[in-house]
Amino acid sequence: MSETIAENYERFSRVADNYARYRPRYSADLVPFLNRVCGLRPNHAVADIGCGTGLLAESFLENGNVVYGVEPNDAMRAYAEERLGSNPLFRSIVGTAEATTLDTSSIDFITAGQAFHWFNHVPTRKEFRRILVPGGLLVLAWNFINYSHGSEFLETFKHFWQKYLDPRPIPVKPKRPEYIDRFFGEGNLQEEFLDNYQENDWETLRGRILSASTSPKPDDADYSEMLAELEGIFGRYQQNGLVIITYRTIVIYGRLV
Repeated sequence: MSETIAENYERFSRVADNYARYRPRYSADLVPFLNRVCGLRPNHAVADIGCGTGLLAESFLENGNVVYGVEPNDAMRAYAEERLGSNPLFRSIVGTAEATTLDTSSIDFITAGQAFHWFNHVPTRKEFRRILVPGGLLVLAWNFINYSHGSEFLETFKHFWQKYLDPRPIPVKPKRPEYIDRFFGEGNLQEEFLDNYQENDWETLRGRILSASTSPKPDDADYSEMLAELEGIFGRYQQNGLVIITYRTIVIYGRLV
């Protein structure tokens, strides 16, 4: 693993607690969709690569699958083990996308969430093909904030996000990166969008922002200003102590040939 990849993995150590507590879950329709479209069954072995704190793995454990949670970051993996370790179907694995340590032809479904773009894709593709059974599938899934509802809160929240976390323009519908098409191979993938949402009290909204690896650190000059502005936004738009962030869960799936 190169130094750059290592640094990318380790950058999440400082946000692991907030990530585990406050990141949105995946759409409740994800596993039923995979059951229907991809033939996912409880007897299928799942490898969740870049498992993090176990958000995606949890969905498959609830379906009755054995899940191998492969995660290189010690802090993130510890949260997954604390959260999911009592489930006998969960196997915590110290490994990377490029070197999972899993047996050859042992996995029916590989899943990867937000971590996929950090992988070194050339060796990762070789490794994924090695551990998948013949005909096995790769499923990528991640959440993006759906601003298309046009609520005043979400519009204000979007400007806040661009001010403090990521200044880039936010598309209504994200364009699939070309590296994903290259990874699957031309014409080998399908894409679906599933509705999702998260109800946020003040603690959850604050933690959601602090879970981002690009969020200002406590010793940064704009950290206190950011939290004060966020609290003002929450106070202005909350109803019964909650604000709702709408998401869509992107699902990209197919076989590696």
